Amino acid sequence: MIEKEQIRKYDFISSIVLIIVSCIILIGAFRMPMQGSFAGVQNQWYVSPALMPLIIGFGLLLLSLVLLLNSFISGGVSLFFQDLKKYDRSAGMNEKTLRVIMLVLMLFNYIYLMIPRVDFFLSTSLFLLCVVGVFYIEHGRLAARITSIELIWTLVLLVLAVSGLFERSRYVYDLLGMVVYASVVWFFIRYTADDPDQRRRVKTTILVALLTPGIICPLFRYMLLVPLPVEGIIFDGIFNSIYYLVR
Repeated sequence: MIEKEQIRKYDFISSIVLIIVSCIILIGAFRMPMQGSFAGVQNQWYVSPALMPLIIGFGLLLLSLVLLLNSFISGGVSLFFQDLKKYDRSAGMNEKTLRVIMLVLMLFNYIYLMIPRVDFFLSTSLFLLCVVGVFYIEHGRLAARITSIELIWTLVLLVLAVSGLFERSRYVYDLLGMVVYASVVWFFIRYTADDPDQRRRVKTTILVALLTPGIICPLFRYMLLVPLPVEGIIFDGIFNSIYYLVR
């Protein structure tokens, strides 16, 4: 029988998943026209196709927030993070689960949140840094920490995307992404400080995360003339400066 504390922990996890789903519904709904004209007839907001997903999205979001609040009050959130702190390499199944969660979060974050808003070089490098690092660097607690960072980063981007804050601010998302990037690197260094082999893996991971988009981005932008989804602080400040300097 599942203990009550475990149920509260699952309430926290479920609320996070439901909040993500409701935010996806709302993002799609806000992209639909609220009113317009068709064949000379003016359509009002109450006949908009966005009305039903807006009601469902806001209702699901409200209920998810209530579930999240209840998990805070009942101690489910603290239990969730306590389990992350107690996590070690001996928990093989937990390690696999964390890595799967990490991969799903990163894919969702990268495709739906980072690519449309964050500098393409930075978002791609951060994606590779987390995914390659978690699977290549053998340290269970590190996987737990990176998963926690990725969860927080995903929630922050979701809130900003739904609220519309900083949508016109060119470099705010890039600066936040750089903070997350630095946090991940710091955890890599911290948890592998006493292991030369793992430190070597950290260097390899960072090198792969930087070189891969460092080759792909200039190739598509300057040789194939394909504009990148977002050319932000890294691309404008470094790549464009070098390109126009040597051109």
